[in-house]
Amino acid sequence: MSQEDFAKHVHLSGLLSADEMVSVYGRLTRIELPCVKWKKRKQKGFERIARFLSSNVKDPVSWWQYFGNPDCLSFSVNRKSLFHGVRLFGDKKGSQYDVVLQLDGSELANGSFTSKIDKDGVAGFDVRLSSPVTVEKSSTVTISATISGSISCYGENGMAKVENGELNVSFYNASAKSTNGTGPLTGQFYEIFISHEES
Repeated sequence: MSQEDFAKHVHLSGLLSADEMVSVYGRLTRIELPCVKWKKRKQKGFERIARFLSSNVKDPVSWWQYFGNPDCLSFSVNRKSLFHGVRLFGDKKGSQYDVVLQLDGSELANGSFTSKIDKDGVAGFDVRLSSPVTVEKSSTVTISATISGSISCYGENGMAKVENGELNVSFYNASAKSTNGTGPLTGQFYEIFISHEES
């Protein structure tokens, strides 16, 4: 930014305090001035909420197969949170999967992913959003993954509710939409990625 642009736009905007304007102007003119301590918002990571124990993950058999039908799952949270994405099951051969991920019918991610085995011996891949999406307290939302690729691992005996500190996540059936068979107790969506939304 030029000094002229700074004077014309930033100075008149009211976005910066007098001390901040002096500090920025000093940097523009390369004059050594006492630095202002800028506030930095701490970037918070997300929690991986697993709905299956690794011992309940089954190796590929004649199913879980993909024919263009979506795997869907509904969930709710007990406090306002941010949804960052999911970990989906893959195979142990390092196969590639094409995925379209949606939340309540809105596309959030679309790409190709390679299956890798994690530290617990579970094969899968992360599908992360470029920007997290807010999930309101006690509202039920539905995630949908339309997957193309090889037969994959899948989960059985899933947990209908997972407690992680102050965050509780409950999973529900989205059977009318989940035409590839995923439900609260079986199927896809090994983990969902959630963080508390800062107030």
